[in-house]
Amino acid sequence: MPHLLNVWPSVSRQLASSPRVLLLFDYDGTLTPIVARPEMATLPEETRRSLSVLAEMDRFVVGVVSGRALDDLRDLVAIPGLVYAGNHGLEIKGGGIDFVHPEAASFEASLAEVSRLLEHELADVPGIQVDNKRLTLSVRLRRTG
Repeated sequence: MPHLLNVWPSVSRQLASSPRVLLLFDYDGTLTPIVARPEMATLPEETRRSLSVLAEMDRFVVGVVSGRALDDLRDLVAIPGLVYAGNHGLEIKGGGIDFVHPEAASFEASLAEVSRLLEHELADVPGIQVDNKRLTLSVRLRRTG
């Protein structure tokens, strides 16, 4: 696959002539600055305004994708008219879509048990954070000191 910059003239012509364009943005580290802890990742107001303007244009379908749970992502961004994809796309809402991967929900009980076990086994490790997001599970090592 060629690097985007090597084929940009062709891509930009296609985008310019397309009647509809899907724009997907990652939340953490793309729409928000990279931060030490997830709860510190907030959407800058300038970025919020830009997303709102794009979402109001008929030509664009605007979406935000994240490893965060869908409800958390929607609460953080809180812009009407966007498509939100949480848990790395296992749950999607917006633009007429209301989707939860059909097999993902069957793992909720297992993930809860794994989360409890990890929290117990890693309790003595400084900086460890176990985050059960219902359909996915993250284990993070945060800086200490």
